[in-house]
Amino acid sequence: MKPTSPCPACNNVSVCQCEASLCAFFTLLKKVNDRVIRSHPSSQLSSNPKLIGCGLDKLNAYFEEPISTCELTNWLSKKGLSVQRVFLKDRRPYLQVTSNVASIHLKLGQGHINIIGLVSNPNRFGSWSNFHDLLSIALPENTIRSAKISRLDLNMDFACELSTLIQSLDVANKRSELTYENKSGARTGVIIGKRSEVFAVYDKAKETNSVDLISRIELRLSGSKVPTRSIADIPLKLASQIFFKNLIGLSVTETKNTKTSDQNERLRQFKGIWGRDGFFAAKRFMNQSRNFDRDFANLIETRPWAEQPSELFKNQIINFFQTKEETRWMH
Repeated sequence: MKPTSPCPACNNVSVCQCEASLCAFFTLLKKVNDRVIRSHPSSQLSSNPKLIGCGLDKLNAYFEEPISTCELTNWLSKKGLSVQRVFLKDRRPYLQVTSNVASIHLKLGQGHINIIGLVSNPNRFGSWSNFHDLLSIALPENTIRSAKISRLDLNMDFACELSTLIQSLDVANKRSELTYENKSGARTGVIIGKRSEVFAVYDKAKETNSVDLISRIELRLSGSKVPTRSIADIPLKLASQIFFKNLIGLSVTETKNTKTSDQNERLRQFKGIWGRDGFFAAKRFMNQSRNFDRDFANLIETRPWAEQPSELFKNQIINFFQTKEETRWMH
């Protein structure tokens, strides 16, 4: 700035230090901004997410004694139930039977002459009682009694973002398969396991276009892992047995120990994977030399949740069987 020109900051025509001061000020702002961009997550890496409910997301069964489509349709019309033919994700036709609460779907056999199975989402009814009431009205008693469950999905919903939930979960079976679900370039779910027992952790709010924060842990059971084949036994079996036992809930804290440059780099890598894909994925990647516990013993501290997923489900699922009120967050 020329000495003959008045300084825009102090209006002084003589030499001043404003230019140097302003330059130093903006340099400081840039350094602070760069530090924020490059900063690590806070020392408290994760905390216990809030559980808001448990339920049954899917109950599929096949009928050992097929029902005549014509006879059942006449029966349903006499009961005042709405019946229409629809196509589900498998692109096969089903009969959709709707009550004043929600719907069930009845699978049509070859030629559509008989009904051979049931596809349902008990959560949509808000309670087991509402769901079972519709079954009792829509299907003959002997059909319900002889139906064999082929798939059962149990769920726990948490009021948090997906990233918060997966950052708080480890898996007891270290060899479990791990895959990811993405939509529009964003992580929307993590699938752990395969075949008859699979954990799916996903963004339920994004799936249902909800404005609320809801992330779900879903245990998908089929084949020999289904706890009972009888629909009538579901309440007792789910209340008495242990589920989600292979999932470990934990909070992760960065220690304040002095770290070497190698340790800081190792921690940086861990945090990058942990933030995107969760604790189980980060631990698996950083444990390729089977020395995770040794290398990270002084870098992070893990503390188990006060109640593990298996305990949370066991304590809360009873509410689904006791109430008849519709629970809006369940889908």
